Amino acid sequence: MKKIIFFCALLSSPALASDIIPQTYRAADNHYHTVNITSNLDATGKPIVGAYRDLNGQWHATTVSVQACGLDADNHPVPCAPAVTNSTLENYLQKSAVNVANGVAALDALGDVTSPLTSGTDWLGSWQKNAQSVDAFAQGYESALFGGQVATGENNGTYMPRSLLVQTDPYGPYSTGCGMGVAMTGSVYNSQYPISEQDPRRGAGAVVGVGGYDTVANCILVSNMLARLVLTATGYTATSVQLATPLTAAQAAQIHPNMYITTNSPNPALTPTAVTGQLPLKNLFAGFVSAEPAAGATLISVYAWDVPGIGTGVGGQVPQTATLDTVWSARNTPTVFLGGGAAGSAFSENWFFNLDAGDLTPSTSNRSLIHQITPLEVDLNIVNGTAPANSIDWQGISMNAGNQPAALTTDSRQILLGGNINHHLQFDGGSGNWLIDGDNVSIPSTKNQSLSSTITAQIYQEWDQWVSSANKMRFVL
Repeated sequence: MKKIIFFCALLSSPALASDIIPQTYRAADNHYHTVNITSNLDATGKPIVGAYRDLNGQWHATTVSVQACGLDADNHPVPCAPAVTNSTLENYLQKSAVNVANGVAALDALGDVTSPLTSGTDWLGSWQKNAQSVDAFAQGYESALFGGQVATGENNGTYMPRSLLVQTDPYGPYSTGCGMGVAMTGSVYNSQYPISEQDPRRGAGAVVGVGGYDTVANCILVSNMLARLVLTATGYTATSVQLATPLTAAQAAQIHPNMYITTNSPNPALTPTAVTGQLPLKNLFAGFVSAEPAAGATLISVYAWDVPGIGTGVGGQVPQTATLDTVWSARNTPTVFLGGGAAGSAFSENWFFNLDAGDLTPSTSNRSLIHQITPLEVDLNIVNGTAPANSIDWQGISMNAGNQPAALTTDSRQILLGGNINHHLQFDGGSGNWLIDGDNVSIPSTKNQSLSSTITAQIYQEWDQWVSSANKMRFVL
């Protein structure tokens, strides 16, 4: 039980005295009342202010007020510990400052912030604020913008560019071997990049099995990722899919406008001719989500339905449910796939060049002088001296068609050089180089070579092929 104990203490030392203080004050009732000066105790139990001086210069003892939470063995009062200290106040956060402007973000039960961390300067992760003015097809917290959005403040319509510079130091197997990694494997981070794939805890076996200690500046991992949602449908309209079960809040939060949505309902009027060894053209109805649904919704809105690539482009089509897909899936109920897994293909990289013809034509309004386009340049540059002969194993661009060649279609390829261009493939080798050195084709470079007293023979170019599994046809140039 707490007790309030008052006692007076007059200290002889004026060093603990306060400034001059009046003895009385006039209250709202127009009466004068005595001023009571109280003091807390310091860490040693002494009053902080032991005495004070009135307007007449007289000294008075300070009344010391302290909460007592009990008595000691000598029946002296034991002061209570202060409920709030200065240190507590310095670290105190008012509830009114949570989730408000100039405040702080709250944490959920997992310790994650409940408000997005965004910056008004860099607009990192803030497309949800200005999606329509930046990119109408990338909305919500799933897209982040670096640069090009914040005005320079010079009132001239210019905006701040941004450069992303990443300094890395990969050091081990799997993901630790990557300087930067992009995994297109779904919405959950659960991927290990396949760099020097051995578990070091296996000991010597891992050292041998790893083959080589690899480090990669830019790792890309792609999979036939799962659809974000696979939902059972009961039917379709020209602009929606009707769901068998209402969407949960977690499901609704994953669906965004313009998201891929593919059905398992074929268009029976579009049945492409099958070619042995090749994939058939997909004739499934698909569309794009037109609005973000709410939790509990029993339909998802789409702009329209048609078949990608080979459809008619006519509006008002409604997917049928009498015949369901058995080529790409084999579900026995109408079903929709949403997100990346509803797509038809996956690219690790897709380089695309948009060139403005107006700036390629000389005029008084040209604003770009770029005319040469190089999609990829790979250079080797040895610095700080001359490297010893045969000290670098330069592998160039290496491609492998995988460990199950029987799984590949008959029209699969490693490299395709298409388009109408004068030179599809150009070699610029040196004397004695092999331009092509393959299983059945060997083409050497004869650059700057001619028969002479020092070069008495010239390397030939040869092409061999077996005929009828019994004879060999050879062309020699």
